[in-house]
Amino acid sequence: MSRTARGASWLRWPDDLRGRALWVVVGCLVCQMGLGYGYVFGPLARPLLDEFGWSRAEYSGMRLPQLALMAAVSPFVGIASVRFGARPILLASTALLGLAFAAVARIDALWQLYLLVMLQGVLAQGLGDIPVGQVVSRWTRQSRGLALGIVYTGS
Repeated sequence: MSRTARGASWLRWPDDLRGRALWVVVGCLVCQMGLGYGYVFGPLARPLLDEFGWSRAEYSGMRLPQLALMAAVSPFVGIASVRFGARPILLASTALLGLAFAAVARIDALWQLYLLVMLQGVLAQGLGDIPVGQVVSRWTRQSRGLALGIVYTGS
């Protein structure tokens, strides 16, 4: 084997990350990218504050209950992923998260925003590290670390 052929062997894509497994990893990456939903609240701040007259403190205060609820439901997402599988969790979370986002357009009080943001946090856990990690772990063996590294760059 020539030196260049041996030197380039590290550039070869792992065997267990080809075909359908690669598509699964890419799909999980997209789910993780969906977690970027949390970044939309910064750009939305000014229009919402102007329209409703809320203070920045009232508006930014919505994140604390959301994060607390996300932490609280994580074990239940794990249990549901094991019991029912990750696919139904991912599908339901995606659909319901879309509906929760659409419902933000109908708010007219700060408590409604808080409630929807907390709901979005719970649903985002269904797209998060727990079910996505389960899916990737089932589809890859040798290259699990690489696959999870690719997927988690999305969040």
